[in-house]
Amino acid sequence: IINSIEQQAGITVAGIIVSPLALAEAVLTRNEKELGCAVIDFGAGVTSIVVYKDGHLVYLSVIPLGCGLITRDLTSLRLVETEAERLKITYGNAKPNENQEGSISLDSIDGIGMRKINLSEIDMVVEARMKEIVQNVYARMEENKLTNALGAGVVLVGGGAALKNMQELVRETFNLQEVRYSTIRSEERRVG
Repeated sequence: IINSIEQQAGITVAGIIVSPLALAEAVLTRNEKELGCAVIDFGAGVTSIVVYKDGHLVYLSVIPLGCGLITRDLTSLRLVETEAERLKITYGNAKPNENQEGSISLDSIDGIGMRKINLSEIDMVVEARMKEIVQNVYARMEENKLTNALGAGVVLVGGGAALKNMQELVRETFNLQEVRYSTIRSEERRVG
């Protein structure tokens, strides 16, 4: 790829930055890297996993399951994709305590009148897909004997990490207390 870019564009490529590593660098502290910490990025198309231990990268993987699948799954409730995405963000719950009571009203498919969707149906779809994704992450880490190396826990990032009760689902699956949600931290970086 680098040779092709350099030849066709006539420019020199200085290097390649792997986005999951750049993200981990932005959200993890030095102490988290020393103690052992995983960064799980729940993106729309893929879920990436980065694990540090003793200050060094020990694992990097990308799973071809992303939170865009939840949106696609929600379209099975007779929703167009934009509606499904909005409902996922607004009502999506990765680990509902119990089925939500109530429903929401939406324009009917033909645009005339209203229709209702039960919140419990949304919960069922979101929970099922998020459990599948989180269990895949856990299986990869367990297969590589990394689940006991997380002294500083897990950091969740990406759009899917913002779903309600996402931290609780990961805590329960990984049997960990230290699970936090993060965005890019804006701390001054030390040079040197």
